[in-house]
Order: sequence, then C-alpha cells, then structure tokens
Amino acid sequence: MAWNAPLPDSIALVDDEHALAAVRELIANAAWLGLSLELNATRSYRRRICLVQLDVGGRLVAIDPLPLSGRRPEPIAAALGALGAGAPLIVHGGEYALMALERELHLRFSRVFDLQQAAVLLGLPATGLRALTAELLGVALPAPRSVDWLQRPLPSDLIDHALADVRYLRALHGVLGERIRAADLEDELALASAPPAPRSSALPDTPDPRRFKKIPGASTLSPEGLTLLRALVTWRDLKAKELDVPPGRLLTNAQLVELAHAPERAGERLAAMRFHSRLVHADLEALRRVVALTLSDEGGREAGPVPSERVVAMHAGVAAQRRKGTPGPAVKARLARLKSWRRVEAASRGVGLAAILPLVALEHLAFFPETPLSEVPGLGRRRIERYAARLAELCDRRT
Repeated sequence: MAWNAPLPDSIALVDDEHALAAVRELIANAAWLGLSLELNATRSYRRRICLVQLDVGGRLVAIDPLPLSGRRPEPIAAALGALGAGAPLIVHGGEYALMALERELHLRFSRVFDLQQAAVLLGLPATGLRALTAELLGVALPAPRSVDWLQRPLPSDLIDHALADVRYLRALHGVLGERIRAADLEDELALASAPPAPRSSALPDTPDPRRFKKIPGASTLSPEGLTLLRALVTWRDLKAKELDVPPGRLLTNAQLVELAHAPERAGERLAAMRFHSRLVHADLEALRRVVALTLSDEGGREAGPVPSERVVAMHAGVAAQRRKGTPGPAVKARLARLKSWRRVEAASRGVGLAAILPLVALEHLAFFPETPLSEVPGLGRRRIERYAARLAELCDRRT
C-alpha cells in the first residue's frame, strides 16, 4: 500500500520508503514504541525478519521489510532508530527480536521494557503474552498460527493477526510497570531487559562446531559416536545453509544420534531413513561418504588436519564430564545456602526468585565466591546495594 498522505488512523501496511518516512516521523515523536517481529526461523536456514509489527504511540503499523530491505535496509533502521532516548521500547520475550534487529539492521535500543521479564521478576505464574493479556487485561488473544511469513502478498487478516502481538503491549506495560515500581525492581528489570551482548562473529550463520555436544542423547555416545555426530552435524548445517532450509528439516537430531549410536551400522541405517524432499540422490551419496570418511583411518589421513580434530572429538565427552564434574562439598553448601535464602527472601518480598538472585548470578557466586560483586553476571547495582553484606556471609567471602 503506497501513501501520498499522512498515515491514517486505521491499521496500515508499510511497504515503500515514502510511507516508511511517515512512520519514522511518528516514531521520532512517540512517547513509547511497542514492537514484535515475525521471523522465518522454522522455514529457512537464515533467520530473516519478515514483518515488523509496531504500536507507535497508539497507532498500529506493520512494516514489510522484504520489498524495502531488498533495496537497502538503512531506511528501516533509521525509522526504528528514531525512537527518542527517553522513550521505552516495549517488547514481550524480546531477546530474539533484539538479536535479529542487531544482526540485520545493526540496531540497538538503550531503553527496553520486556514484559515477560517483568512478569518473571514479579513471580507471576504464567508469563506468556496470551496468558498475561488474559490475566491482567481480561482479553483473549487469537491462538498462534503456523505461517510462512515469506509468502507474498500477505493477506489482510494475517497482518491483523500479527498486529495482535503489539495491540496490548502498552496496556500491559502500564499494569506491569506499576507493579515493578511498587516492588522497587526497576534496576533489576532494566538489567534483565537489556539487549544481548553484541555477537563477536561477523558470520552469524557459521555453524558452531561445539553445538553438537548439546544435542539430546550426545552424552550417551561413545567417543567414536561423538566423532561421527560432529561430522554429521557439520554436513547437515552446510547443506541446510546451501538449500536455505532449517537443519532439522533435513535430518532431525534424533536421526543423527541414532546413526551415531552404532557407527559401524550407520551406512545401512541411512538406507532406511526418510529425508527432506530437497535432498537428492547425490546428497545422500555425499552423506554416506561423510560417514565412511569419518570412520576410516585412511580417510582421516587423507584429510590432513582431520586426525587432530578427531582426537578432540573423541575426547570431548570425557573432557566435558571432567570439566563439569561433581561440585565439591563447599560449592554444594553455597548452592544450598543461596537457594534457601533466595526462596525465603522472595516469599518475604512477594516477588519471583529471579528478582532476588538470577540463576546465572547464583551459580557464579557458588562456584566463584571471591568474584567482586560488580563483576558477577546478572547481579546489578540494586541487588548489590541490598544484599552485599548478606551475599558475603552466604558465600564465606574473605573480608
């Protein structure tokens, strides 16, 4: 929809730079901005922003980035970045949205109010957007829909459905913001809502070679099975990136672990498996060669650096267990004291456990009790002011 006039009061789809310029002006003058994104995470390898839903000071707008960013992403970044420094960006469970904005638009916000984080800090029993809207506002949001957000044109009813994700953000912000202030949790919420640290890698789509260890079932594999699992994961990620499909659509994690559980039978098991329709015969033959090469000493010698990598993979499970180990008596005692105190303090203040001590901070203090409190991840200024003396006592810190 192209506009030659200011944005109407009704819901609008922005898909050209003239309309986007009008949105930018709205954002620049807005006292707050509600934001949600639709990504193609379940349909493609490369996560891409497919729709930007906004509540700009009470005006609902959906920005279609595909025709806009296809030319250049700067106008979208400039429009969203026009939000004033004192105006909050209101999101719900915004970690992935904020990461996507940084990855695609190089955009970071300084003042974020994450409704889900607020609900967690307050100790609410259900923190999902639909649950909060129903419980706090008495409004039933539409049920989630499985959608290919890359489809174009986008039907108007689908745009309206997507805008439901931002329609009540401001109202929830009012309710939860008042409770956060009453509980004196503003500093804790700012810390919990802050955008994730910038990624150091310039290639966000590059597979993480260590990720295979986190696949369910990997810890039960033999060293040879871990070696094979890593090779399979690497091949799957590279092929998924080439085809631009989610890796799990080509071969599920369960299938990879099944192959790795009995490496000597992996070849015959491959023959019996069902695969994504975009994998052709040549791909399956390549996968069989990966299996054979990984299990072959001769293949390892031909591959140059593979033998040293294979040793690392074979011992990865043992090394991980050694690093993880079993906490010693002192660590166990600190964990127990910190958890007990946190539970009692949360009940006393009527807030959630994370408001007293986030898990990342609790575990860090248990394992590294001498860390200066200002360097403990997730702790923050207000908790230090409140609890520095108590934490020192609980952690047996030297004075």
